[in-house]
Amino acid sequence: IDRDLLAKTRHAKDASEFGKNAQLQTFIGARCTVRRADGALMTASVSPYPLMLYTYVERNEWANAIRLCRYVKDTNMWACLSAMAINARDLDSAEVALAAIEEIEQLQFIMAVKEIPSV
Repeated sequence: IDRDLLAKTRHAKDASEFGKNAQLQTFIGARCTVRRADGALMTASVSPYPLMLYTYVERNEWANAIRLCRYVKDTNMWACLSAMAINARDLDSAEVALAAIEEIEQLQFIMAVKEIPSV
């Protein structure tokens, strides 16, 4: 995977309310539990959309994955979809996702690969 593409898949969230030396206890679905340094347990929520995207990709429901990304309109989601589509060799989905995040060089490469006749 391209490092530029990998950087676009990351989403950072401020976690200063957990303090220093916090430990992740559980991460289930879109909710995680964090143990602070003083022993207190805190919960935090993340977006449910990445899990939905992963589920669609796992089931090879590429049209639903693209529809979800269009609904969410998030660069991180499109970048994740493009990486997963490239990994699964679904060039049509990779083409749509790369176009959405304006990765022109990779998009041109995917389009060139699609034009190669298969035996």
